[in-house]
Amino acid sequence: MTSDASSQGGANHGRIACVDVVALPLQLLWHRHPDWKDEPMAVVDRDEPNGTIEWANKIARRQQVRPGMRYAEAVSLCRSLRAGTVKDEEVAQATDHLEEVLRDWSPFVEPADERTGIFWLDAAGMQKLHDSMQAWAEGLADALLEKESFYVSVVVGFTRFGTWAAARASRGQTVFESPGDERETARRVPLHRLNLSTSVCRDLEKLGVERLGEFLELPPGGLRRRFGSKVLELHRRARGDLQMPLQGSPDEGPIERRIELEEPATVTSRLVFAIKRALNPILAELADRETRIARIDVALHGPDHQVESDEPDRLDEMAIQPATPTVDVGRLIELIRLRLEDRDLGAGISAVELRVQTARHRAGQIQLFGESPSRDLADANRALERLRAEFGPEAVVRAVPTAGHLPEATYEWQPMGRVVRPDPPDKSASAGPPALVRRIFEHPRSLSAQGPPEAGGSGPQRGSTILNGPFVVSGGWWAQRVRRDYVFVERDQGELVWAFYDYRRQRWFLHGRVE
Repeated sequence: MTSDASSQGGANHGRIACVDVVALPLQLLWHRHPDWKDEPMAVVDRDEPNGTIEWANKIARRQQVRPGMRYAEAVSLCRSLRAGTVKDEEVAQATDHLEEVLRDWSPFVEPADERTGIFWLDAAGMQKLHDSMQAWAEGLADALLEKESFYVSVVVGFTRFGTWAAARASRGQTVFESPGDERETARRVPLHRLNLSTSVCRDLEKLGVERLGEFLELPPGGLRRRFGSKVLELHRRARGDLQMPLQGSPDEGPIERRIELEEPATVTSRLVFAIKRALNPILAELADRETRIARIDVALHGPDHQVESDEPDRLDEMAIQPATPTVDVGRLIELIRLRLEDRDLGAGISAVELRVQTARHRAGQIQLFGESPSRDLADANRALERLRAEFGPEAVVRAVPTAGHLPEATYEWQPMGRVVRPDPPDKSASAGPPALVRRIFEHPRSLSAQGPPEAGGSGPQRGSTILNGPFVVSGGWWAQRVRRDYVFVERDQGELVWAFYDYRRQRWFLHGRVE
């Protein structure tokens, strides 16, 4: 791995660090299923027998489960294999979150384009802020494990490729003292650690090439003819022919603007026009920096505002949040207009404060074979952003499971950000009866019937029959003791409902319908 950057003395070199969030999709699956941590586990591209294994943990690999293997074949080798899918949206969200976390450790952070959990950080000068570069690397790794529950490898060195190769082949924290140390370590890295396909690694093994140092001795022209452009690109990166400076941009914080109107605005159109004039130069600046607007907080002030005061005249605050970060001024202005449309501006608005939150732009992955899904998630997210803009963020919510005891306390409503494609049920788990979909009433409705249920007997109302139950829910001794017998009931017109008998109140309640 020879290059101009790696042939000079170490004293004049800027430090760069590579953070490898080890098998990021696999860790995300583990976060979703914490009880799988000590089980053989794999990430598949789709949850069906012909699905392909994309990632496998160490326990699964000991039982010969390998990436690229069919799901059915893997299960035949490891009967207890736990598998699931991890959507691109989940990896993207985790990558964005980790990038923000890593900015606490370096002002310049660049994630790899492939979203594989690889980040490069500018580590120059960090030894002046910490006891040593080793202490900085260890502190970073400990913070990600303790606060975010992610296992990472951290390598501090002098080149992109050298730190990446070392991070792919090691665990823990490594600090190279000179470019020569980094270069020699990288040359010993096995090729199968460097994202080469299994078939390419096998062909190279036949030539006696198993490590990066041996790979670098091969002629570039022969590599291209025999293995293609992807292998040649790896060869050129390893030699330093494609060295690039760190592409990360510093987190410059939110952009704040204050708009002073010559005369108080009493109509929405004039106010929207003033906001648009203030946004245009901000959007042009962000486009040049390859960042996008993720959220705009707007504060409106009446005609008697005082800049130095505690702002008692502030009439309204609102948050405008597009479904995805954007620099589309028309889209942003439409959301602002929807939010302002039904507002009474009173004596008028004389000042507007804008606080613009930005996000780094990420180009979407180019697909060779495009799919046409029956439901467009982008359209769904744009519909939700319009609802939030017109009715406020509390208008778009989703049910989130909680640890409540009674059925009505086992979920709560939380604001919903974006629509993501649902994750299908895990077919590797033991098959059980299909779940019934119940529309649960917020408050159970009292029924006129009396007397506790009898399985298979008459239902809680005339003309109804208990089909299944009772299922007992009891407890609450820490507050007020509760016992409910839940049953599924068929009414006289074939309607299926979910009801329970409350022993404390000694009466029946209707809690939901089966759909």
